Amino acid sequence: MGHFSLLDRLLGPLVFAPFALAIAYVAELLLGVPAWMVFRRYGVRSLPAFAAAGAFLGWLVNLAMEASTGNLATKALTALFNPLDNPYISICVAAVSLSAVLFRTIVFSGGHRIENPK
Repeated sequence: MGHFSLLDRLLGPLVFAPFALAIAYVAELLLGVPAWMVFRRYGVRSLPAFAAAGAFLGWLVNLAMEASTGNLATKALTALFNPLDNPYISICVAAVSLSAVLFRTIVFSGGHRIENPK
């Protein structure tokens, strides 16, 4: 068995962060921007709607990552919905759902807007 030090535990996320950030930006461009355009077109402002859409988009991102590694061909379809079988499902769903709720809170905060003095 391998030996893990405290330094490995602290530096590990820093090594993987650039890869996760790249995946997040691509997913945002491919899924998040069209979802925002649909929500804006139909005037959706509901916090639960943003949370549910974010959870669905997070599940789609996880599904895309599973497909890119070839796990869709080797795992049962029930594993795609079981967070006990794959903990990354919960991570993706929670992260994107919370990001969508934060985005909705910022966009519809109703704060004071600075007008152009011209």
